Amino acid sequence: MENQDQRAIIATNIKKYIQHSGLTQKEFAAKIGIVPSTLSDYISLRIMPSQGIIQKMADFFGIDKSDIDTTYKDKLPLNLDRLIDEAIFYKTEVIEPNDRQFIKSILDAYYQNKNT
Repeated sequence: MENQDQRAIIATNIKKYIQHSGLTQKEFAAKIGIVPSTLSDYISLRIMPSQGIIQKMADFFGIDKSDIDTTYKDKLPLNLDRLIDEAIFYKTEVIEPNDRQFIKSILDAYYQNKNT
């Protein structure tokens, strides 16, 4: 996706969520800790918000950052609960909560070790 197209999608989504929140752009900027002119630059396609700012916006609205920047839809996060649920469905077995937590802790340790 071209940079200008991506900016337009992000700007449209930011405006939509601000409008749904009932806040003004100035109020929203203050809530997420940026100056109003920076928010205006995002909305008018002059600059692209950083990943951190997109995450702050998503957190504020209670949405995924892919709801603002659709390029994140291609980057699915590892969701261990979903993987465990799919494994249970596939095997048609019930995994007890303690066993589920044990599996999650093993997978968490595996990925932590792998990324260090």
